[in-house]
Amino acid sequence: MADFIPIPSSALGSALVEACGAQSNLRIGVQSYTDDGRHILGVCLDGANKGLALSVVPLDSDVQLSVGPHQVCAYAVENNAFKLPTGTKLVLNVGDDCDEDGVRETIGMAFDRNYTPLHVEVVFGGGRKAARTLPKHVVLPNGTVPNGKRSTLKPVVLPNGTILNRDMSLKAFCTWLNKYNRIYAPAFGVSRLVWCEEMSSSRADRNQVRVFYRLDLTDMRKKPCANVNNAIEAMENIINRNFYTDMRTDGDDTDGETTL
Repeated sequence: MADFIPIPSSALGSALVEACGAQSNLRIGVQSYTDDGRHILGVCLDGANKGLALSVVPLDSDVQLSVGPHQVCAYAVENNAFKLPTGTKLVLNVGDDCDEDGVRETIGMAFDRNYTPLHVEVVFGGGRKAARTLPKHVVLPNGTVPNGKRSTLKPVVLPNGTILNRDMSLKAFCTWLNKYNRIYAPAFGVSRLVWCEEMSSSRADRNQVRVFYRLDLTDMRKKPCANVNNAIEAMENIINRNFYTDMRTDGDDTDGETTL
């Protein structure tokens, strides 16, 4: 099993979120082929997992740390949450090198026991029983995501009335984090309270994936944020400031760092 934070810009990740009914953390892995409310994605036909089902279920808690890299091979069942044709070969790859043929897409981030991010990747469409055609929502290596969903940010407005686009809003948020981490974090004996790290993406059309983390002040441990809105809320709750208000007041020059 692997607990992970789905990446909303991933078409397959969005399909899982839609199937599970909420923008929540997810758990994916193999189990007995039963109908207990889990969403069955595929069935394993060979190897150590033969006869087991690859399934996904929403979590109502923080992600549990992964035991390490691993792979699972299965074949898509009818009406699977990925919306892939029945019989399509799926290889679930968590934090490992995967040389399988087919279309590959990073659907989320898991974390090992050192809180190091692990890509949760699905490779599909290669090998036996592979479908000749793929659903239109699937991201091809140089394509787009027609129905991919991202965490929605409220408009970030600067003092001069400029409204930032999503990419610039994320950069402005990171600048805001840097400023207030320098001011408030030392009071907790640390250097960062909430922060962003960039990782390389396995998708051909995306060079970097942003992952936000927070310091859990109850146990002083590093925890992943589900999305950027969760990161904004976490920092605001700690320092009792409002990101959007601060940007509207002095967003042109946040502590000498331009936001444009």
